[in-house]
Amino acid sequence: MVYFSSLHQQASARNPKERLRQKIDDLRKELYEAEQEWLKLEKEEQKNIPLPKSLSPRPKKRDKKVFEFPKDYIYLLQATIENNDHLIVIIDHHYTCIAVNRKARLESYRLLGVEFRPGMDMRSNPKTDYPDLVQITKKWKDVLNGKKFTIQARLSGVHYDHAFYRLHFYPIQDKGKIIGAVLAGHDITREKKAQEIQIDLHNTLQLSNNKLKGIINGASHAIVAINLAYEIIELNEEGSAFLSLHYDSSVKAGDILTQFATEASLLKLWERALAGEKFIRLYKFGLKQGKIAHFELSFSNIRDDKGKLIGATMIARDVSKERQIEQELKDIKELKFLAENMAQLIWIIRADSEPEYFNKRFFHYTGYSLRELKQSKWRQVVHPEDLEESLRIWKKARQLEVPCEIEYRLKRASDQSYRWHLVRSVPMKNDHGKITHWISSATDIHERRVQTEQIEEKNNQLSRINQYLDDFVHATAHDLRVPVARLQLMVKAFQELSFEQREKLLPKIIRSVNHLDSTLRGLIQVIDLQADEENIEQSISLSKVIEDILERRQDSIREAQAIIQIYDKEVCHVSYVKSYLYTIIDNMISNAIKYRDPERNLQLNIHIEKVEDYCLLIFEDNGIGINLNKYRNQLFLPFRRISNRIEGLGLGLYVIQTMLQKNGGYIEVTSQPDKGSVFKIFLKEYC
Repeated sequence: MVYFSSLHQQASARNPKERLRQKIDDLRKELYEAEQEWLKLEKEEQKNIPLPKSLSPRPKKRDKKVFEFPKDYIYLLQATIENNDHLIVIIDHHYTCIAVNRKARLESYRLLGVEFRPGMDMRSNPKTDYPDLVQITKKWKDVLNGKKFTIQARLSGVHYDHAFYRLHFYPIQDKGKIIGAVLAGHDITREKKAQEIQIDLHNTLQLSNNKLKGIINGASHAIVAINLAYEIIELNEEGSAFLSLHYDSSVKAGDILTQFATEASLLKLWERALAGEKFIRLYKFGLKQGKIAHFELSFSNIRDDKGKLIGATMIARDVSKERQIEQELKDIKELKFLAENMAQLIWIIRADSEPEYFNKRFFHYTGYSLRELKQSKWRQVVHPEDLEESLRIWKKARQLEVPCEIEYRLKRASDQSYRWHLVRSVPMKNDHGKITHWISSATDIHERRVQTEQIEEKNNQLSRINQYLDDFVHATAHDLRVPVARLQLMVKAFQELSFEQREKLLPKIIRSVNHLDSTLRGLIQVIDLQADEENIEQSISLSKVIEDILERRQDSIREAQAIIQIYDKEVCHVSYVKSYLYTIIDNMISNAIKYRDPERNLQLNIHIEKVEDYCLLIFEDNGIGINLNKYRNQLFLPFRRISNRIEGLGLGLYVIQTMLQKNGGYIEVTSQPDKGSVFKIFLKEYC
């Protein structure tokens, strides 16, 4: 047994855990000393027996398939590595730890809370969530396969923040056969932290330099810096634009100012700054367009850490706008006078999008004060559905600097209603062609907009009906042709038959005529669906409608031995065309009865609930079901039936879908053959 030194020999004696650990270490020490004494006695007994040339045990005890390290060799390994400064762990080919030095025991306990010790299976990870340790554990397999490598790992644990280790893995061989592996590692935390500090310092310096350049480039004023040779060493975009006003070509960093043609007065100002003066000067010059620009120039010096003059800086602030303010205010005052006497809503916005003026009619219409409107209350005036689109058009107009026109709804404070307005915005420019304000007006067009929408809706409805009728005529031509052709064939045959044969054929002719008559009546019903809706009734109880229909169909329900249950927890009421509602529900109940399974009693559950903007009706039955893979595309077509054994025209689902779609509703179906169907009716209420 290898003696493990205590990890906490200096711990306080008052700590019960430390006292127990101390006792364990003392027992280990005594056991270690006893084993050493026993080993010494064994050596004396075997002093005349020569040791084998390899590390293998005695030949008479050796298993050719399994290698075991001799105990005396393990003790020798332990004694050799015990006080080594490196972390050392040795395992045999069973992944069992056979030797571990004091450094490895300390680090395993400090990082993981578990002390590595001989006899431990190194394939079983200690309780830890650290992926580096999992990676190290997996490396043992590679080493025992003969690989030799070095890795770096960052280990974090319960008793320490983290540590970086460089770990070397070596296989142990005996006569060319791998019998174990060695892990040797040393702490490189200080080296890593030094590298991190160096990287952080470099990043900090780089960040400071970038921030300085960012401040210069982000400044709203022109900034230019030169050295004693008049070479530009730093300038921002505004500085380049400012200098380009004086020189014949664009100016950039590295250019020499004296090489450009320039005004003598500006060059003299630079000379004063390079002579060590600090001053502010108002400066004006003529632009190419014949206009005058006014700037405030602030010159300063650049000195090194010893105070030696090495250059100069200039900050140029455009004050031309300040000279134009009085004229602009005068123009705006005249505009305000006109705005107060107009019937439209008028407002003025500065070029920076800050509201500046609203006429009295705007305050009266919206109910907000100037202070509230400047605090973005105007957003609450615009209809939520129109706000995003109006802002998009306004932003695009600002970017292109062009007038814009848009229609959107504004809330009227007197009745909290939204009314449509035509809003026009026009830019107002100064003498330099720069936009200073945006003037907007809103004209009430609500009545005209509503009438236009109603006319468009009617036109669209008529177009849909016409298109539908065209499609319907073509689609049903084939359905009418078949029974007519059959009837013609029967009539022709009827003329050539004897009296007895005619009597047999006559019932078939009558059935064909009746079928043709039913088809024509179905066509009339479909065409009638395209007519305008009947009067819409408010607050119709769906449960009451279902109960009325069940009362009418009680004979067929009794015959089918059907069990029908209604679930209406919310007691739903809808605003709908009553005749449509009765037709939809009656068709659904009729279909459930007709397509019931003859082998079992019909079970029909009807659920009623509110789902967002719809009132949902769910009809769930245990009938014969539908093969949707086969009939899905035909299910809602007119004169289509999924079973010829059941009488009908095949119009029920088509009529239901048509009625629902007239107001934005729809129908969904799920079904399994021989199990039943679930139809979901989404009713969109009429406004």
